[in-house]
Amino acid sequence: MQIIQNTKPIINMVFNKDYLINNFQLIHQEAFVASKNAVENYLKDFNKKFPNAEHGEPIYCGFAWVRVWGVKLNTKLGKEMIKYKFKKFWTGNSGSIFLWNPSEYHGQSMEVKEEGAEAYAKILRNYGFNAHMGSKAD
Repeated sequence: MQIIQNTKPIINMVFNKDYLINNFQLIHQEAFVASKNAVENYLKDFNKKFPNAEHGEPIYCGFAWVRVWGVKLNTKLGKEMIKYKFKKFWTGNSGSIFLWNPSEYHGQSMEVKEEGAEAYAKILRNYGFNAHMGSKAD
C-alpha cells in the first residue's frame, strides 16, 4: 500500500486557481465522462473474458473515491467543488477532500468502482490537482 505524503506545491500552477474556479464545471464534466467510459470499457472487457460471470462484474465488493489534497472547502475553488459533491475527507486532519464513487456506478464490484475513480482522478491531475483514487473492501 502506497502512502501519499502531503507535499508542496499542492496545485500545479499550469492552470491558475482562477481558471480552475471558473472552469470546474467543465473539468468535472470531462472527468465524469472519463469515469463513466472507464467503467463501461472495464465491464465490456470483463464480460468478454468471463461471459459466464454470475453478476457480470468481479465479485470483490467495495467502494472507491477520488481524494484531492490542497483544496479547502471554504475557498472559492472548494465551494465550487462542493457543487459536485466533494466533501471533507473523514479521517482526522487529512487536509484533503473527496468525491465518493465518481462514476456513480451502482454495482457492488470494488474493481469497477476503482476504474472509474482512477479515470476521474487522472483528469483532475491533468489540470494540476493532487488527486488520487482510494478504495476500501466491504
